Amino acid sequence: MLAITGVFLLLFGFFFNRVVFNIGVFFTALFIIFQRAWYKSLLEDKYLLSFAFLPIVVLLADLFHSPESILKTTFFNKLMLLEMPLFIYLWKPSAQMVKLVHYCLYIFLLINTAYSLFTYLDDPALVVKNYEFAKVLSVLSFRDHIRISWLAALSVVLAFFDFRQSKEKLTRAFFLSYMIIQVAYLHILSAKTGLLCLYVSALILLFYTLFSGKNKWASWLILAGICLAPIVAYKTIPSFYYRVNYIRWDVGTALSGAEQPGLSDGARIYSLQAGMEQFKDSPFLGSGFIGIKKTTDAWYAEHKSFIIDAQKILPSSELLIFAIGGGILALIVLLVHFAIPFFSFDLWKNGFFSSIYIPAVLTFSYETHFEGQTTLFVYAFWVFWIYALNKKYIGVFR
Repeated sequence: MLAITGVFLLLFGFFFNRVVFNIGVFFTALFIIFQRAWYKSLLEDKYLLSFAFLPIVVLLADLFHSPESILKTTFFNKLMLLEMPLFIYLWKPSAQMVKLVHYCLYIFLLINTAYSLFTYLDDPALVVKNYEFAKVLSVLSFRDHIRISWLAALSVVLAFFDFRQSKEKLTRAFFLSYMIIQVAYLHILSAKTGLLCLYVSALILLFYTLFSGKNKWASWLILAGICLAPIVAYKTIPSFYYRVNYIRWDVGTALSGAEQPGLSDGARIYSLQAGMEQFKDSPFLGSGFIGIKKTTDAWYAEHKSFIIDAQKILPSSELLIFAIGGGILALIVLLVHFAIPFFSFDLWKNGFFSSIYIPAVLTFSYETHFEGQTTLFVYAFWVFWIYALNKKYIGVFR
């Protein structure tokens, strides 16, 4: 009971309330503590063990570079990278409980979709107009459209496999309807991360279908549909049209060298430039994670003084964050963590895990998923959840 209550609180808190989310974190931590010799479980799975090294690298780097400011370290937040996978591994929910968790996720995401729709209907013209200036539909989860879109794309793949495994007509109709709604929603929302994950997932699943030799004609038709979908969306969905045009202008302006404040993707480009300069200063030992924000702001002040404070973001790549904070060694630890599942060949039989994992890993090249509490949740909980399902650690009838 403690475990499922913790998961429900995590999901509710992710969408609605940070305090509730933190209570869910506390419940899952309690569940782990109550298990006998829980620490021994870390040695039973390499991918699980690799999660433990990520916060440890952060702590060691900050102890080495900024021992006097150690209380400012992000180590404590990043402990969720260990807590969530370990909780799932120790819990080992039954197939019925796994279905319950999936339905909770689907319902919360449908509530988010409805919320976005109602805010759109409140003033459609204004919402569409805002897409000309990098703004998107209002979403739950503290307006984090990046993680909402990522989770929505992940849920489409999850629903697809639930659809394939279900035999009841009503249940299959629900999954099919859910997938159509979320695919449409992702195109209307037009968040890059969600769309990237959606299309890469679709292509990977299509590759598996073609490779299996089944329904080749249908597979080619689906491929044509995948290629045509963004073109149709560009022609028919105003938000998608304005979003694409804005990104082209935004990135082009940043790359041209023009001093234009208020850019969105341009701010990401500037942040990567700032990050590369920091990495060059100390490539082997890094400079610690605590001081990255301060050093980045100093670079902005010297090289991009026209940027407004709201646009002064951390280097927009988790790979670069680890390289700056802990040097090449920390970057290697992160890359090894990402690489471990690629050597577990049983994960790659049906396309389920790969269609979620590969696009997720790709996003770390331009997103900082480990730098926020709720952002950590999507990767640490849901990606490992899919991993555990494929490994049959969870979802087994007992």
